[in-house]
Amino acid sequence: MVQIKTLFSESWIAIDRSKGGPASHKAFLTREGIKLIRDRRKDFEFLLNFKNENSYIFTSEYSDKPLERESFTNLTNQFIKHSAKKIEGKPNLSSHSFRIGFITKLWRDTSDIEFVKQTVGHAKVTTTSLYIEHLSDDERKRRIKDISFPKELIINRE
Repeated sequence: MVQIKTLFSESWIAIDRSKGGPASHKAFLTREGIKLIRDRRKDFEFLLNFKNENSYIFTSEYSDKPLERESFTNLTNQFIKHSAKKIEGKPNLSSHSFRIGFITKLWRDTSDIEFVKQTVGHAKVTTTSLYIEHLSDDERKRRIKDISFPKELIINRE
């Protein structure tokens, strides 16, 4: 609950890693994320009435201990898969689909793989590059047109 308070006041949350990568890092909210959190403030205030400051949001029934990471992921994926069946085309989605989409969008918007690596908490750029979905021919063509080289690098063949 302390992290939720930080999310509202500072617009970031600490991520403690249980897998490889940095021991912990901060995840910052986008403008849209800040708006969403502020719009849902009453929901979180409701939680604060039932949980003390040092408790976890997601716990087993009748327990103050946090859900295991795997249990939380499994429950989230069950919800996502059930919800995806209601979407046209019935896409095969999981919680990880959103991470892949976020990393790809962040890279496409910034063209800065080092920034993306640090933002998502990867230890190596090679790990980050595995998440990025391939660009279409049209997007590669558009991007190459936007590149401008300094005149001294252009060889004049006249």
